[in-house]
Amino acid sequence: MTAVLSRRSPILLALTLLLALPPVTEANNFRQLTTQTGVDRHPCWTPDGEYVIYESASPGGDYDLWRVPVDGGTPVQLTDLVGDERMPEVSPDGSTIAFTLMTTDPVENATIWTVPIGGGAATQISTPSHSTDLDWHASWTPDGDTIYFSRRLGNDHPNWDLYKVKSTGGPTTLVYATSGIQNRPHVSHDGTQLLFEHTQGTSVINVVRAPIGNPAGYTPMTTFSANTSANDWSPDDAKICFSSRFTSGRFELFEMDVATQAITQLTFDVPIETFDPNNVDGTYSPDGRCIAFTSRRQTGNDNIWVLDLTLPQPPVNQLDVVNAVGLPGGSPVPVTLTMTNVVKVRGLEFHVSDMPEGVTLTGVSGTGRGDDLEGDVADDGTAHVLAWTDAESPVPTGTGAVLELSVQIDPGVTLGSDITISLSEIILVDDFGGTHEVGSTAGTLHVARRPGDVNGDNAVNSGDLIRVADIIFGRGTPATPEELEAADCTNDDEYDIRDIVCLTELIVPSEAPAPPVGHGPLALLAIESIAPVRAIEFDFPRGTGIDDGASGLHPFDTRSWVRPDGSIAVQAWDMGGGLLPVGELLAVPSSEAPIAVRAWGANGQALTVALDGRRVTIGGQSAPPVPVVSAAPTPFDDATTLRFRVERPGTARIDIFDVRGALRRSWSEANAPIGDAHWTWDGRDSGGAPVASGVYFARIQLPGSEHRLRLIRQAR
Repeated sequence: MTAVLSRRSPILLALTLLLALPPVTEANNFRQLTTQTGVDRHPCWTPDGEYVIYESASPGGDYDLWRVPVDGGTPVQLTDLVGDERMPEVSPDGSTIAFTLMTTDPVENATIWTVPIGGGAATQISTPSHSTDLDWHASWTPDGDTIYFSRRLGNDHPNWDLYKVKSTGGPTTLVYATSGIQNRPHVSHDGTQLLFEHTQGTSVINVVRAPIGNPAGYTPMTTFSANTSANDWSPDDAKICFSSRFTSGRFELFEMDVATQAITQLTFDVPIETFDPNNVDGTYSPDGRCIAFTSRRQTGNDNIWVLDLTLPQPPVNQLDVVNAVGLPGGSPVPVTLTMTNVVKVRGLEFHVSDMPEGVTLTGVSGTGRGDDLEGDVADDGTAHVLAWTDAESPVPTGTGAVLELSVQIDPGVTLGSDITISLSEIILVDDFGGTHEVGSTAGTLHVARRPGDVNGDNAVNSGDLIRVADIIFGRGTPATPEELEAADCTNDDEYDIRDIVCLTELIVPSEAPAPPVGHGPLALLAIESIAPVRAIEFDFPRGTGIDDGASGLHPFDTRSWVRPDGSIAVQAWDMGGGLLPVGELLAVPSSEAPIAVRAWGANGQALTVALDGRRVTIGGQSAPPVPVVSAAPTPFDDATTLRFRVERPGTARIDIFDVRGALRRSWSEANAPIGDAHWTWDGRDSGGAPVASGVYFARIQLPGSEHRLRLIRQAR
C-alpha cells in the first residue's frame, strides 16, 4: 500500500511508516440506533436514507431482519422465517431485500434469498451444489439485475469463492476461485468494480478491488499483517470503508481514499472490562454523510451505531502540559506531560514554542506510563523534541504521565512571572507505524521565589528578615502578592512572629554548631557606615574564633554559627527596626579578618560593602541584587570567557553540558577567593577534542548559589 504523508520528519523516517492516519474524534458524532441486549449486526441503508435494515437476535433466539428509523424510533421486525435471516442488502430501487438464510435441519447450509421490503413471501435465489454449501454476503449490481455473493463448498471446505446469480433466481455462475479466501463482495455504485476480501496467498485476510469482469486482476488495497474486512463503497466510489485489527489488535473502522490510498481511522475504542468494542460492518448512507456500523462500545452488546462524518473531528489523542513551579538559577525544573492515547505509541515528535529569553529546554525523558520512552532535544528556533520506544515496549493505551521536560530558568528571569509552555506540530506514531495528529493543552511554569526570598534577590538572608518584619508591623511600602507568598514561611496564610522564626531557621539552622570563642587572639573590626544599617552579615574563614556576645553592634542582636563547609557566619540585626547609626565603631571580636560582608539599609535595600582586611566600609549605594554571571563572546569559535562573582567562601565549579544533558567539560577551584573571577572555555571536551557546533549549557555553582548560561559554539 502506498503511504500518503502530510510531512516528513526524523522520527517518521526512523520508524519506517506504513501509512498516514489523520485524526478523528469520538464525541457527539456517534449515535446509538439500537439498544437491545441480544445481537444487532450487519446494517444497510434504504435508498432514501430514512431507515437502516439489520439482522437481530434476542438472547438464545433466531436471527430475523429488522428496520429502524435513522432519526431514532421503535424497531420493526420484517421477517420471521425458519432459520436465521442474516446479512441484509437493499436493492438499488429500494423494493427488495437480499439476505442469507441459514438453516441446520437436516444439515447446516446457507442460501441467498430475497423478500419484498414492504412484506410478502420470501424467494430462494441461489441453488447450492452441495447440501452443506454456505452462500452469504449478497451485493446488488446497480441495475438490480444481478446479485454477487461468496460461497464455501461444504462446511469442511477451506476456500471461499465468488459467485453471482440473477436477482430473480436461476443458475449460479462462478466469478472467481483460487486457493484461500475470496469473500464479502461489494459491487461499486457505477457497476465496474468489485471490492472483496482476499488472502493473497497468505493466511491473513486483506482487501482488494478488481474490474468486475476480471476479479483475478485485482489491486491490493490493504497489505496489513492483521485480518481486514471489506465493508462498503462510498456513494461516489471515491472511498471505501473497511474494518481491521492492524492498529490495536481490535477491529476498528477505517476509511480509505481509493486514488491515493490515504487512510483515516474512524473509531478509537479501548476495551471495557472483559469485552472488545469490535467496530465492524461499516456501510455508507446514500448521501455519504454517515456510516452505520456494528459495535459493542459502551455496553458489550452488538448494536447498530451511526457515525456522522460531517461533524468537527478534533484529535482523540491528547498530550497536555502539567502546570509546574520552578526556581531561577537552580537545577532544571521538571515539567510533566500527560497523554491520553487510544492507540499504542511508538514515538512522539513536537516543538516547545514561545519560551521567553532565559528559559531553555535542556532535556526530555520518559516517566510514568512512558518510562520506556527515550528522548532527544534539538534547538532549531523552537525546542524540537523526539521520543521513541523499541518495538517490544510501546506505550500502552490509557491516560497518565509519559514525558518529563527539563526546563532551565536563568537567574535574570522575573520572579513571580508565569511562562506558558505550549506544544505544537505534534505527531504520534502508533505501534504499526501509522501517524496521528494530537491535541494539546498548554501549561504554566511559575517562576517562584526561593522559600523565604521575600525581597526577591534570589537568596535568603537578613534582607528578607527585614522585609518580613516590616510586613508584620505594616512598615514601608505595601507588600506585593509575591512578597506575601514568600513571607508566609509557615504556610498558614497569616503573617506573624512564627514566620520570623521560620525564616530565621532557613538562614540560621537551629542545629548549626557555634564557632569557637577562644581560638587565638581576638581583634575588633573597624566598621564605617556611610548610611544607616538595618542588618549586617559577615563570613569568616574556617576555624575563626568569634565572641558575638561582645559584638558591639548595638542595637543589633548578634548570632554566629558554623556553616556545613566549615566557614563561620555572623548575623546582626534588630527585628524592631533599630539601625546601626552613621559613623565609625569597633566591633565583632574575631581571630581572623572577614572574607565577605553584606549589609542592608533602613528600608531593607542592599548596600555596597568595601572590605580591606579588618576595615569594613558600608556605603549608601544599593548593591546589585543578583550576583553577576556572564559569558562572552557567544556565539564563539575558539573560546568564550565565563565571568562570575564569588561572595562567600567555598568551592566554585563550572560544568558544561550538551543539549542531551551529557557532561562535556568541568572546572573547579576549592577555596575560591572572594570577588570577581573568570574561567575561559576553549571549546574542547574533557578529552581535549573540539566539541561540535551547537548549543551548550554552563552550570556555575558558587558558594550559596547556582546559575546557568546558554552558550553557542559556531566553529569555522
